[in-house]
Amino acid sequence: MAGRYIGSKALLIVAGLLLVLRSVTPAYGQDEFGSFASSMTPSPQRLIDLPTAGTLPKGTAAMSLRVYSGGGLLGSITAGVSDRLMMGVSYGGDNLLGTGKINWNARPEVAIKYLILTETRILPALALGFESQGFGPYDDNLNRYQVKARGFYGVFTRNLPVMGTLGLHAGVNYSIENKDRDGKINLFIGADKTVNEYVSVMAEYDLAQNDDQSLPGLGRNKGYLNIGARLTLSGRFGIEFDLRNILDNRKGSVSPSRELKILYSDGFDI
Repeated sequence: MAGRYIGSKALLIVAGLLLVLRSVTPAYGQDEFGSFASSMTPSPQRLIDLPTAGTLPKGTAAMSLRVYSGGGLLGSITAGVSDRLMMGVSYGGDNLLGTGKINWNARPEVAIKYLILTETRILPALALGFESQGFGPYDDNLNRYQVKARGFYGVFTRNLPVMGTLGLHAGVNYSIENKDRDGKINLFIGADKTVNEYVSVMAEYDLAQNDDQSLPGLGRNKGYLNIGARLTLSGRFGIEFDLRNILDNRKGSVSPSRELKILYSDGFDI
């Protein structure tokens, strides 16, 4: 009963946010998202775990290294193939730091995102994508990560000039990690806010509806609430500190998890 209540409440939140994304008109002089990027901070390509509708500019590569609990490391590199299309690959494992046996992930994972609609004065940006990379240790028995990979997804983004830039994001996804027989369509929401030209803060909520069964799922029907802060220097190098799983949604976990992410981006010839 409680899980059904939480799910219904979250659906109302998502529906309300989608209405806001559709109805709010930013105070810009131009229609296209790219034309007012100089007066606003463009959307990040992702929040903490969740994707946004933001894409990398053509000829830009972004690299990240995530340090997570259990001595885990996850590295990724993503490239802007065009101003609308970005592709990436990632690989890592747990217990890389510390002692004992290293447990590598089962395989390298891939990501692709295409910007269908750029943001205008009327409509939010819309991107479609696919991610096979989940988060946390890989479970060989269930063929999934501790936090399921996003799989196929669509996400809306709206940027608003609120004491800098406020980004609102809402999306839906279908994970391909369904050996636990919990393959429901899932919803997620999030926001990012610039504090100044160097610092931004983020919050996201993944309903995790596709991981809320008692067995053999790993979730506890609360969803994943994560918050983080990102410091960017010289427009290229960044460092991020995240608190993940604040609602203690995972069985047998000690929450929240404190994690660090190192970011770097640069241009390349294409």
